[in-house]
Parts: sequence; C-alpha cells; structure tokens
Amino acid sequence: MGFFDGVHQGHRFLIEETKRLAAEQGLPVLVLSFWPHPRTVLRSDFYPQLLTDQEERTALLQTTGVDYLDVLDFDTELARMTAQQFMQVMLKDEWNVKTLVIGFDHRFGNSRTDDYAAYQTYGEAMGMEVVQASPYYVSQVMGHRAPALDNPQAQVLLSHPSTTTISSSLIRRLILAGEMEAAALALGRPYGLSGTVVGGHRIGSTLGYPTANIEPLSPNKLVPAIGIYAVWVTFEGATYKGMLSIGRRPTLHADSPVVIEVHLLHFSGNLYGKTLTLHFMKRFRQEEQFPDVEALVAKLKEDEAFVEGYLSFT
Repeated sequence: MGFFDGVHQGHRFLIEETKRLAAEQGLPVLVLSFWPHPRTVLRSDFYPQLLTDQEERTALLQTTGVDYLDVLDFDTELARMTAQQFMQVMLKDEWNVKTLVIGFDHRFGNSRTDDYAAYQTYGEAMGMEVVQASPYYVSQVMGHRAPALDNPQAQVLLSHPSTTTISSSLIRRLILAGEMEAAALALGRPYGLSGTVVGGHRIGSTLGYPTANIEPLSPNKLVPAIGIYAVWVTFEGATYKGMLSIGRRPTLHADSPVVIEVHLLHFSGNLYGKTLTLHFMKRFRQEEQFPDVEALVAKLKEDEAFVEGYLSFT
C-alpha cells in the first residue's frame, strides 16, 4: 500500500515480499495505491515532480505479477480517515485483507501520527496481521561502495550505500543532479519522459542537427537537470539513438526559457505532433556557451560521436 511513485527497486522488493508471504498463506496479492498525489489534496500550493504519471505507474505495477491492483481516488474524505478507520473501511470491509505488508518507514492515516505498533494493535482487533518489510538499501543494487558520480551533491547522497534506503525522493535528487546511471540502478530501468513534438525555431536544421522540441505530456513529470544527454528515443514502435539538450541554448539565444530538444541519429522525417518517449541513459556534459556557431557545431559533432559509441554498448 502506498503511492508507489516510480515503482522503483524498493517498491518491487516490498511487492516481492508480499507475494512471498501470500504464497505461504495461500492468499492473493492486492496492491493498493492512490491518485492524485495525497499532498495535492492536503496542500493547494503543492505541485509534485513525479517519476511516473498515472498511466506509467499503473502499467509498471501491472508488470509485478500481483493478483489485484486498486487505485483509490484520494480526496478530502479519504484524507480525513484515521489509520484505524482506513484499515477497517478500505482494507477489512472492502477487501477482507488478512495480512497487510507495509514499508519499514511507511505511515498512513490522518496526520500520519500512528506507527507500526499502532497498526499492529488495530489489525489484531480486526483479525488482520500487519507485517513491516525490511529496508531496501542502495548497496543492494549498487554495491557497498558508492558508484562514481560527477555531481558532488549526488556523491553525498550515496556516500553511505549500506545505510541509505532506495526511495522516490532519493531518485528524484539523483535525476535533478543529472546522475541518470545511478537513478536507473535505483529505478530498475532508465528514467523515461514522454512528450509531444512542438514547433521550434528550426535553427538546428541550419546547423546540420535538426532537433525535435519536446513538451512533456504531464506537467508534473520531473524534468532532469540542465545538460546534454545520451538517450534512447522511441515512437511508433521504433527506437533511435538520440543526443538531447535540456537548457537555455546560450550560444543562440539570450534569456531563453529552458527547452528540451533532441536530435535523432540516423533519422530523417517530420516529427511534429508525434509523441516521443525519451529514455535517459547518461548526462555526458554540462550546457556550454560557445564563442560562435562554428565552435558549437564542432562540439555537436563530438557529442554525436560520443552518443553513437556510448549507446552502442547499452
């Protein structure tokens, strides 16, 4: 039970533990989740930066092999329920839950004031066993030594892999630091972002590198750090290597807003209006301002060679 943003390795560990217990008890497995993000209901000024939108999250949860998936509409009525009321009404009465498995630090119910011991007490009174899963640490997916990272802030985040747990908030911080390889290990897959190709200034075409400007489908999806990335791009059943920029294009524009634009290698055609999914593999350099267009084009050629080689081995 939880929001399961990202459906990351920690979530999958929890679900596998639940499946193991269910098999021992001869019971089916239910995953209970919520939409929208609870804090958007509790705080009108909260705008989440999500690892997965509702469609992505549902699709990923459906790959976990559980028997049932129930996504509750999180509203003010649900928000007012205490943990005890929620367990009775939504778990016992609605689903006849026999065993509730929760993450080691998971809290629920109005104000989230109760703890695991309280959940056990409530469960015992209604004939429901409550089990707390073990923590799932960074070291379990990345080893006991922190991986090599470019961003000093990310190095601090992963400096103690044996005591740092995999969490949605950790993964968000890694993505915002541009550490896509570490984020992929924690997620269990490369981070993905889908968007529609919208009109641009077509400057890339004049430089020999036509780009597709991407407008994310979900306004609440997390956009990675500014920089230049190697990505896989999928659309209409095909996959292409891509070199992607998130930035302000300082060489060509002054005071430009942040733009996501991708150049597909070995592709020619019109992409306007199409939906692309970007799979972020690596941020390989920062955004730079070049003295002139010629220097920019020279760097783009270097970027293309790097992306071609790097993605050939991923």
